[in-house]
Amino acid sequence: RLSFDHGEGIGKQIAYLQGVVGRRFYVLRECLPMDERGRIIESPTPADVVKSVMVGLESLGLSVHHVRRAKGDINSSGLTGGGGKYNAHLEAAFMDHLRMSGPPFDIEIPNKRSVNAGEAAMNTAMRDGRWFEHESCVASIHASRHYTGREKDLKDPIDAKRYAVTDLLLATKGGGTGPRVLTL
Repeated sequence: RLSFDHGEGIGKQIAYLQGVVGRRFYVLRECLPMDERGRIIESPTPADVVKSVMVGLESLGLSVHHVRRAKGDINSSGLTGGGGKYNAHLEAAFMDHLRMSGPPFDIEIPNKRSVNAGEAAMNTAMRDGRWFEHESCVASIHASRHYTGREKDLKDPIDAKRYAVTDLLLATKGGGTGPRVLTL
């Protein structure tokens, strides 16, 4: 899975490549747009973001065809991007980069009504030993260790990771059968 948070500011435009095996969640790569000197780009273009994702995929020996699902924040691109949705600009940048006539995947908008439940479910997975983060995911690990819900500077990595897996984290174990009712 691939997920994006389109924050504003240095290091706020962040993507994660995540894997899911059963009820275990893996943050495999943190994708931050970098310049040729390895510095984070302050105002990355969609092409810069796509390049960072491609580098992350390649480092794992994967391609865009391995991405089963992609989710990205609902942000618009503002006046400089013609007011369009940023996810649409990313899809177009993937098409340009890959020289494809259509995007390799649709970037879905995450369900943002479940922020607290998603964060609580991520926390539970971490406490249960079902959440793993690769050591190279520095911003992700820092945010996971220090986020309490009040730190706006740590919100982007948390949001990006949550977008990718909230549907799975909040799925009921028994296939959605609802609560068991006991008769006393």
